[in-house]
Amino acid sequence: MGSTPDPGPSDLMAMTLAILQAAKAVQASLSGPTETRHGLSLSEIDVLANLSVVPEGALRMSQISDALVTNRPAVTRLVDALEAKGLVERRALPGDRRAVKAAITDAGRTRFREVCPFLEEELRHKLGDALGDEETAALRSALAAILSRLGEDPGRYAYPRDPGLGAPTGLESEG
Repeated sequence: MGSTPDPGPSDLMAMTLAILQAAKAVQASLSGPTETRHGLSLSEIDVLANLSVVPEGALRMSQISDALVTNRPAVTRLVDALEAKGLVERRALPGDRRAVKAAITDAGRTRFREVCPFLEEELRHKLGDALGDEETAALRSALAAILSRLGEDPGRYAYPRDPGLGAPTGLESEG
């Protein structure tokens, strides 16, 4: 008896695999130019982005690990690298001698503001007109629905735009 051919993934599974493949392709296409131009890996930019969206500009290392979906030793290495560049600093947590927070510095906020327009321009260059305005809005909406359903904040990085810089606002330094 011959076996029946595999019907392939369901639409839901195919969509999930396409999301993963697109994310990896975007990361791969941005990684080299970003490191060359700004001296930052995309993972380091991800740490800066996560620190920049919280009001106090600081997160526990475990919170960064959760946000980046990576292990704590990897986060420690990322924070070490960013600290060596003067973009973050470690802060002790009052009442817990073992716990520390990573906090974005003014230099880190400035560097993050500088890299955002660069990344956007790189994406425009690489993607061209692959997606029109309506398709981009539909994709953002679909991804927001997925994030919401999974308990994530879909608006986490949806900053108001600074029309003069083309970069996110709301990244002001904390006291």
